[in-house]
Amino acid sequence: MNNDKKNLLRNGAWWSAADAFTTPFIIPFALAIGATNIAIGLINSLQYLSVLVSQVPGSEMVWVFKRRRLINNACEFLAKCSWLLVLAIPFLPPDSQLTVLIVSVALSSFFVNLSYPAWTSYIAELIRKEIRGRYFASRNMWMGFVSIIISLAVGFYLDLFQKGNLLGFVSIFVFGFFAGIMAITYFAKIKLKEAKLPKHSLLDYLNITKRMKRFLTFAAYFNFSYMLASPFMVVYMFENLKMDYGSYVLFAAIAAFAGLLSQKHWGRLIDKFGSRPMISIAVMGAALVPFFYIFINPSNLLFLIPVQLLSGVAWAGVGLVTFNMFLDTSEQEGRVIQTADYNMLTTFPMVIAPLIGGIIAQNFVFLLSGIPLVFLLSTALRFSSLALLKNIKEEHVKKKYETGQVLRVFVSVHPVRGMVHEIRAVGKKIGL
Repeated sequence: MNNDKKNLLRNGAWWSAADAFTTPFIIPFALAIGATNIAIGLINSLQYLSVLVSQVPGSEMVWVFKRRRLINNACEFLAKCSWLLVLAIPFLPPDSQLTVLIVSVALSSFFVNLSYPAWTSYIAELIRKEIRGRYFASRNMWMGFVSIIISLAVGFYLDLFQKGNLLGFVSIFVFGFFAGIMAITYFAKIKLKEAKLPKHSLLDYLNITKRMKRFLTFAAYFNFSYMLASPFMVVYMFENLKMDYGSYVLFAAIAAFAGLLSQKHWGRLIDKFGSRPMISIAVMGAALVPFFYIFINPSNLLFLIPVQLLSGVAWAGVGLVTFNMFLDTSEQEGRVIQTADYNMLTTFPMVIAPLIGGIIAQNFVFLLSGIPLVFLLSTALRFSSLALLKNIKEEHVKKKYETGQVLRVFVSVHPVRGMVHEIRAVGKKIGL
């Protein structure tokens, strides 16, 4: 493994640390300052709205400045600086605290997403197609390991503060800022030469290939189906299941650890069988998670353990496979623009879904009511997204494998075998 790949691994580890100090605790922090279900939906919607308004400018910046690594680092730095606004929240009047949080999160999301066209096209050239599944599985596994350790520590740390004391949240956000700076430092050490960019016009954003349209259709539909419920799972844990911060991070760590164990196997099977059968398996697992949540209550809380194990494995697959499917269906010369198209078109459903979910949770009754009703609807929609996969072709996959056949191989692999060895190997590769 050359130095560029090692630095990308180190960048991922520090980026995961920054994320672990901030992202899992946005909704708990919002609840601590009095956010309603609709406000939670708004926070999530604005994060994804920032994707829509950032992608064309982010793509055009690549042609203006022609230095993708610099663009990524500048945008990431501004994103981390946006979190510093949160430091003022404990000292503000209560009626303005939620507004400042929303603005800070929205700005951070905007600058992160502004970097995506540059980042995605840059690392697609850095990591060859033949090893992407295994490489990003290793990177994701190390990122997951860092995330678990930090999230657990932060959760129990927050329980040291009295309920309503916001200083604990503010202090972890400061740590997230410094971890983000370290991530930027390692990305800046990557020395891959910039490729020559082809000429383009704004009309190129409307020129989407047939293969990409099919993938975009599936991704947009699935994103709506999962974002209908996803923001409210944290709300459900705190308000319906009566968790404290320590319990919250323990259950989150179970999912993260399961995802960590499965990364290597997802990567190997993607490289062997292709992405299409693997995404079907991942989606089926992800579809069952909100359905099982409906049956969890404070008296049977331990049943959440197997649900979180399923969630971790399924979402590790969804993240890894969809990223590989995008790289496979996009083209090297047009990947900057195609990244912008992908992020815009698949994000719009994620803007409206949390708002719709919040409205349903507070106003509708059909068999169920509140957040459980949202979970039931999300389950049905996630399963129905499988129908959109049948038309997606993978040109580099010579043999077609049925999902059932691949599923039997997937469940026969023991995920724990070689886990410790793999972590040590990745740590050695990145010099830790």
